[in-house]
Amino acid sequence: MGKIIDNGFKYHANSKDFLEALMDNIHYCGLLRNFEKEATYEKLLRWILSYRPILTDTEKKLPDLKEIYKMAGIPYSHIGTDLRDIYFAIFKLNIDEPRKFVDREEKLCHLSINYFGERVYFRLGLNVMPRTGEKFTFSFVKPILGIETFWVKNVNHEMYNGRQMVTIVLDGEPNNLYLQLLSEKAYLNDKIQGWEYYGILKDDTRERLLKLYKNL
Repeated sequence: MGKIIDNGFKYHANSKDFLEALMDNIHYCGLLRNFEKEATYEKLLRWILSYRPILTDTEKKLPDLKEIYKMAGIPYSHIGTDLRDIYFAIFKLNIDEPRKFVDREEKLCHLSINYFGERVYFRLGLNVMPRTGEKFTFSFVKPILGIETFWVKNVNHEMYNGRQMVTIVLDGEPNNLYLQLLSEKAYLNDKIQGWEYYGILKDDTRERLLKLYKNL
């Protein structure tokens, strides 16, 4: 979990995409500051953490990148690289220390996100479990997938080593009730495996279901 699998679709994010994702998820930046003391992007990270409250209190718009590098005291040629380094360092921290992304009253959940074959995994804390079919917005993954609003395909609960583990499977498209019916029928008739039924529906599985029940 907490990683990216490059599997097809590719969104080409720019520096502004990374900046907005970091500003919208400032808590993650704070976790990173406490984790890496001597990072090369320390100056930009400090600026992000100090400027976000100004945006919130004054309803200002984000300054452009040329203004930011002056305020942060970094070379303009570094700002794009620094933004990306901060962003992916948060993903690394999510792999190494997932509990840092969970508050005291929250439940650790595993997000499995699919958008046209591109998959992102991330672990975070939730205090309310989403339900199948609901919308789920998570702006942090927008630089990778190009979108931030998804639909809950299913929520899986399992016990692992004496603890509950919750996996929330998200998809970039609304649930297709017809395909869901075909999946349920195929699963009940042992035509597909459990991981195919409960996980993200792959294109080859989708085609197999349509051929199998073409008269349904």
